Amino acid sequence: MSFNLKPFLLEHVRLDCDSMESLLENLKQSIALGQTSFEGQIGQQLEKLNEADRAALLDDYADEAFGVFERFPNLMWRSMAFSLYSYFEMTMSDLCRHIREDGKNSERKVKVSEQCDLPGEKCLLEFGIKLPRDSKQWNRLPFYKALRNRIAHHGASVDNGAESAVVRTGAENMSDITISGTNSVIVGPSFCFQFMRDIQDVLTATIDAIPDEFLDA
Repeated sequence: MSFNLKPFLLEHVRLDCDSMESLLENLKQSIALGQTSFEGQIGQQLEKLNEADRAALLDDYADEAFGVFERFPNLMWRSMAFSLYSYFEMTMSDLCRHIREDGKNSERKVKVSEQCDLPGEKCLLEFGIKLPRDSKQWNRLPFYKALRNRIAHHGASVDNGAESAVVRTGAENMSDITISGTNSVIVGPSFCFQFMRDIQDVLTATIDAIPDEFLDA
C-alpha cells in the first residue's frame, strides 16, 4: 500500500518549529534570569557602601556585567540564528532527496538557466516546482544566508565585502539586529523568533507546492 509523504513532512516541520520556538523562549528566560540574579547580587552589595566605594565596586564588576548583559546573550542568539539557517538547509536538502529517490521523477526534470543561490532551490525548480519566491519570507533568505556565513566564517564581522553589505541592508529592515561600532552583528531574541517564523513559512509553502505524485511512497 502506498502513502503520500506530504502530510508527514508538513507535520514534521510544524513540530520542529514548535520545538525551536520553545528552545528560543527557554533561552530568553534563562538569560533574563541570570541578568536579574546578577543585578540582585550587586544591588545588595551597593546598599552597604558609600558613594566612592559604590563606584569602585561597579568598576570591579564592569567586565562581568558586560559578559552577563552583552557578550553571552549575543553569543547565544548568534548561535540560534546559525542553527535556524542550518535547519533550513537540512530540510530543503531532505525535500530534494525525497524527490530524487523516486526514479520516475527524473523524467520530469527541466533545465534551469536562472541563478539559484539558496539550498535546494535549483533542484526543486528542475522538477518544475513553483517555489514561494515572491513572498517576503523567501526574499529575506539571502540575508539570512549571508548572516549565517558571516557568523560561521568571520566571527559575525561585517566590515567589508558584498556579503557584509547584504547583512547590513537586511539588518536595517528588521528589528532586534544591529551592527556595533566595531562592525559586528548584534542579535536579539525578537530577531530569532522572526527568523524561525520565516523559515517555517517558507518550508510549509514549499512542501505545499510539491505535487502529491512527487511524494508518493
